[in-house]
Amino acid sequence: MAVNEDPRTLAELLWGQRKPRSRGPRPAFDLARLADTAVKVADAEGLEAVSMHRIAAELGFTKMALYRYVNGKTELMAIMIEAAVGTPPT
Repeated sequence: MAVNEDPRTLAELLWGQRKPRSRGPRPAFDLARLADTAVKVADAEGLEAVSMHRIAAELGFTKMALYRYVNGKTELMAIMIEAAVGTPPT
């Protein structure tokens, strides 16, 4: 985890408790699509291929557009892990 990452902020993201931003354009996609795209890149080319720039290009957006959804690569990796692990059993 990066030094500037706040565990509380990360938990809010992963648990769906982060409040949506009220300014700016409407969301073009959700965290699930972002995570799915990143996992597909990692599966096909390895974890080294996953970057904010690469995932943005796969989604057809700019790198800066991804920062509306995640604060950086640490959060991107966290949502990838959540997507890969899946829903816990009941």
